[in-house]
Amino acid sequence: MKFEYLEKVKKEHTPLFQKKNEPYAVSNGIFIRYKNSVITADHIPLHWRYDLNPASNPFEMERIGVNVAFNSGAIKWKDKYILCLRVEGYGRKSFLPLPKVRME
Repeated sequence: MKFEYLEKVKKEHTPLFQKKNEPYAVSNGIFIRYKNSVITADHIPLHWRYDLNPASNPFEMERIGVNVAFNSGAIKWKDKYILCLRVEGYGRKSFLPLPKVRME
């Protein structure tokens, strides 16, 4: 069985990570503000949102729906900087996901 809906979602998801961001022309001299958000709910990894196994998810249902991703901040963790954010699900419950960080 082929995941038709998820294939469409993947095609829409991929360009988000290839999109170039440009700064606004006006700056306060301290911070550079950019036209596109660093991260939104659309950036949440698909393997978090969906069970990608057709056998256990034959109807391609979302397992973790995300309303919004906000309050992001960079933190130093094991000598690397990572983006930490608060994510709110459809049930209005918040969680703080910590992505896998490759340590080389």
